[in-house]
Amino acid sequence: MKRLFHKTLAILLSGALLLSFSGCRETQEDGESALPVSAAAAAPDVLRALIVHSGANAEYPSAQKQDREELEALADEIVGFAKESSLNAIFYESAPGGQAMYLSKLLPRSGHFNFSAGFLRKLDPLKILAERAAAEGIAVYAVVNPYAAGTSSDKLPKGNAAREFPESTIAFGEKLYYRPDNPEVHKQALLVAQELLQSYPLAGIVVGDADDSEVNDYDGFYTYLAALMSDLSDVTEAEGKQLGLLLSDKAERTQNREKFLDNTCRVSVDFIAPTLSDSAGGALASPYATALETFLTPAKKYQTPVYTALQAEGATAEALSDMLFVNNCEGLQGGVLDGYSMLKGNDSVMEAVIPMLYIDKKILPDTSLEIPTEFRLTRPLDGDRLTIPDRSWDSYYITGTSDPGKPVYFEGEELERQSSNGTFGVLVEVDEGLNTYDFEQDGVTLTAKIYRPYANETTKISKISTYTPPLPDSNQAVGEGLAMVFRCTAPAGGSVSATLDGESYELKAASSAEDGTPVVYRKEVKLPAGTAGEIENLGRVTYTLEYDGETSEVESQGDVYLYGAGRTPVYKVSVDLGTVLDESLTNGNFMTSLKAGSVGEITGQTDTYYKTSFGGFIKKSEVTLDTGLESAENTVASAQYRAAEQDGGDEAIVLHGSAAASFVVDDKQDGNFTIRLFDTYGVANGVLPAESRFFDSITAKNDGAGTLTFTCKKGAESYFGYNVEYEDENTTVIRFTGKPQISSVKGRPLLGLNIVVDPGHGALDVGALGLAGVTGPMEKNANMYIAHIVARYLEGLGANVFLTRESDEDFLELTERVGFTERHDADLFISLHHNSLNENIDPGKAKGSMVFHYNDISEKMAGVFLEHILDASGRDDRGTEEGYYVVCRTTLAPAILCELGFMPNPEEYEQICNEANMLKIGKAISQAAVDYIAALN
Repeated sequence: MKRLFHKTLAILLSGALLLSFSGCRETQEDGESALPVSAAAAAPDVLRALIVHSGANAEYPSAQKQDREELEALADEIVGFAKESSLNAIFYESAPGGQAMYLSKLLPRSGHFNFSAGFLRKLDPLKILAERAAAEGIAVYAVVNPYAAGTSSDKLPKGNAAREFPESTIAFGEKLYYRPDNPEVHKQALLVAQELLQSYPLAGIVVGDADDSEVNDYDGFYTYLAALMSDLSDVTEAEGKQLGLLLSDKAERTQNREKFLDNTCRVSVDFIAPTLSDSAGGALASPYATALETFLTPAKKYQTPVYTALQAEGATAEALSDMLFVNNCEGLQGGVLDGYSMLKGNDSVMEAVIPMLYIDKKILPDTSLEIPTEFRLTRPLDGDRLTIPDRSWDSYYITGTSDPGKPVYFEGEELERQSSNGTFGVLVEVDEGLNTYDFEQDGVTLTAKIYRPYANETTKISKISTYTPPLPDSNQAVGEGLAMVFRCTAPAGGSVSATLDGESYELKAASSAEDGTPVVYRKEVKLPAGTAGEIENLGRVTYTLEYDGETSEVESQGDVYLYGAGRTPVYKVSVDLGTVLDESLTNGNFMTSLKAGSVGEITGQTDTYYKTSFGGFIKKSEVTLDTGLESAENTVASAQYRAAEQDGGDEAIVLHGSAAASFVVDDKQDGNFTIRLFDTYGVANGVLPAESRFFDSITAKNDGAGTLTFTCKKGAESYFGYNVEYEDENTTVIRFTGKPQISSVKGRPLLGLNIVVDPGHGALDVGALGLAGVTGPMEKNANMYIAHIVARYLEGLGANVFLTRESDEDFLELTERVGFTERHDADLFISLHHNSLNENIDPGKAKGSMVFHYNDISEKMAGVFLEHILDASGRDDRGTEEGYYVVCRTTLAPAILCELGFMPNPEEYEQICNEANMLKIGKAISQAAVDYIAALN
């Protein structure tokens, strides 16, 4: 709420103001009505403004003599530039040097434009510009300098303070300025604001250059300016408009100026826009940042928005971006670009600056990648005894943190550290038995203890293992053709039995071993037949161990369901992406990836997999038993092709059936598409009528045994991605998407696109450890940090960005990340990771970045992103590689997994924990998205 000063003056003026300008609300042009002032574009929530200079600077109007057509064309050009650059406001110099560039009853007419009587009515530059901008939803603010009075040769209108009260001005050469202490000057400034607001469709008034002139050192200047700003606030508030203040950093920083800023932010302005033209550099400790702080102190105190006015003349894209980065770190949004003529032909500057104006969240996350400098062993942590995980290892990489300013000694010899932040690492030889290694810094000695088991030495247990859960670890179907498998891990030399439905079964060890050694106990049993056509829940299995005179029990995690004769077991995929392998059951030999809700018949099983009716194997842990379905048969009532609802939209095959069938897709590089749906009936052989830009023909073939095949022949345009979805349990949609398109909006090329950014790992899954181990930044932290930066830059470029997790303590399973991607209808999926190594490898020899992909639509994306990452980081090129990672197997959109660097490598770990490096790489990754999509088109 603004605090109102000088109420008496404002009340006395109000009547005069209304009388003086009642005529100005009428027509301004012969035979043509002016746009009502109420039609002004609303003041934006966040200003992204362009300053348009007039008068001597000659940006608009551009010459002293112009016809109406030329002036309108120039106004359209300026408004068009603002619109295509995603700017939402124009600051127009309405009275440069005190000479009006609009129809004013108070100020002298500008000598920089033909304002002859009569001709003026047809060529009011402000009217034309304001009306053109209002039509495009762009707010216009009139910039006025209350103390500029023109020149001594100006023809002054009646009522002008300089004419009626000559003592109100002071001359500096040919230039005239109003005396800040003169009450007539104060009154005129209010009248000028009133005539502008009541005559033009404006969003507000901006007081500009008031403190950057010959009168800014006038005795008591800031006291008078503060009083004026307060009364101007009353005027703008009465009109429902905004009041802004353009300030110059050139003005001397006096105590009075600081008080003025404090007072003005407290009671007067809606925003301030400081011009920091002489403050070079964009680092957080730069002169720019220091100059900005002068304005931020009072603005933050009273929550007054600050929009820095960046001068385009002589500035590089990089410098302006850096300044906006400082703004972002201070929590500022938006900004003001000063100099239309310098910007309109400078695409590189606009493409760099506009995205920064649109970043509305902090680029840098709140979390820190700071590495502790305490002298400490981090692996093995604090010198605790470590048993190496693989006795074949004959070496181990010990790591630690330390004071970077002091040497670290290993076994009496100074270590050569490969980083400057105090981390250290050394690869040591490890013999069988207990090994000790001494490290010393500043008189403190730490000892690492590493134990390597002897040959044939094994870890003993005395209970049934729950690390490998006893079967079934999820609900288990048994019945005709599906035997019951009992299995658990227990100590050799014990006696193990399994009890189910009141019956007990003795299990046998699968191998012989020394007593106490973990071995598998197993028994396969054909259970008695159940009731025909029925399903009976037999409950869970209880495993009992007799060992070393003690008895212990463990219960299975899943129930056992007995299917009677004639009742077919049906699975339903319970994860977002169920993996089906071929009969070899070898990782990577995929048949298909099924979606949550897919159903199918169970025809066989292994210990941990169900065999499907189409010959593939799916993990029991990825499905549930759908006991409500008597079969997986999908009877299709209708099949149709759904054309795009709009140009460039998605197309789809839609099946209205009775179940969500399992499927296998043959997605060929030549653009053809084939899908086989199983246990599916009701679709006749023949051509499916379709109006499609993706396919010339779509034919259906049912083999009579329940396999329905759609064969789609490539059309005029290649589809980009596809997805099998279930609109409900009975409706299957095979959706095809087109290529994402680059936006034509300058600086916002990704406008409207959906991008999922996946910070790898999270919560208890910390990922790879760096040299600081768990005491400093781990992979989950580094992934979150870079993902946050990438997300902010992508948002600035116009994308709708969705992070799979928002903090280091969030976590999604891998299949859940795929489901997340599909629910957000992603155009791109980017998973960000940092690499790891086994602890027996020298990490100094493992360097560089690589990118994984799985399907054809992702291969080119992987190459483009890797190129940008390498250019930004300078790291070694480890290439792109096809990988079966779950997150890469979405078919809806191109999906890649980036391994940006090695956490255990001392040099790369230091870079990973460096803010400047992360910013550079994050920005490069966001630009890679632009370049990849541009190359598609």
